[in-house]
Amino acid sequence: MNDTHVIAASKHYVYVWQFRNYLGEASQSLNMDMKISKEFAFFIEDNPNVNDVYSENYNTNRTSSDPISCIFVNERLK
Repeated sequence: MNDTHVIAASKHYVYVWQFRNYLGEASQSLNMDMKISKEFAFFIEDNPNVNDVYSENYNTNRTSSDPISCIFVNERLK
């Protein structure tokens, strides 16, 4: 997890939740905190489409012969 992303993985799938709070001039004048978020999941052997919308019914039945062993994220890698 870093300041804008949460990333979780199983052996064969990656789930990414991108979030951020936006405190623009209009939201500050209304004392509102606008939250912007996006989430997507992908099979590790596919090229992820970050414009896809995550669905709870996402098919997670595929397996890879080269499973995920670790993930890493920091503030510089977004």
